Amino acid sequence: MHNNHNTKFDRNFNDHVDTTLKRHLAPLVLDLDGTLIRSDLLYESMAAYLSTNPLRIFMLFLWLLKGRTVLKRNLAKRVTLDIDTLPVNKEIVTYAEQAKAEGREVYLATATDELFAIQFLKRFSFFSGLVASDGTTNLKGEAKAQILTEMFPQGFIYAGDSFADLAVWRQSSGAILVGTSRSVERQV
Repeated sequence: MHNNHNTKFDRNFNDHVDTTLKRHLAPLVLDLDGTLIRSDLLYESMAAYLSTNPLRIFMLFLWLLKGRTVLKRNLAKRVTLDIDTLPVNKEIVTYAEQAKAEGREVYLATATDELFAIQFLKRFSFFSGLVASDGTTNLKGEAKAQILTEMFPQGFIYAGDSFADLAVWRQSSGAILVGTSRSVERQV
């Protein structure tokens, strides 16, 4: 499926939104890191893990040798993050709340481990569900695109922020670009 609609959300966030996105009630799917939140949970969790003992860095390398999903799962099991203190993209939160009020389902799709991602469903009442990395599959790029097209064969609107989201935007029926670089914008 090719993107029919693109809407750019940058740090200055325009008040106007492509009205065709509002009319089409395809599910709204939000990325987490750099989109819903202005941070990256992998970095946040690594910093928290190392804060009590910098020598733990060797465990990070050991886990990473086993794969990125193993690293993420081990951090999620060992680190407690205060999700409520993470900086959120208020414009995206407002947009998601409006979408929910209009009857659109809103989902979180993230490469973050599901043990962390579940906490965002508790924080934000607009979410209908989520898909996330599970300790085995790193839900990023093509893997995320595949699961979302299976979940939403009639189409979905995807909000993301990075090169890794290009595969998802190519399968979406609408793209919301959040603080993306010009090089990523040109490829959408």
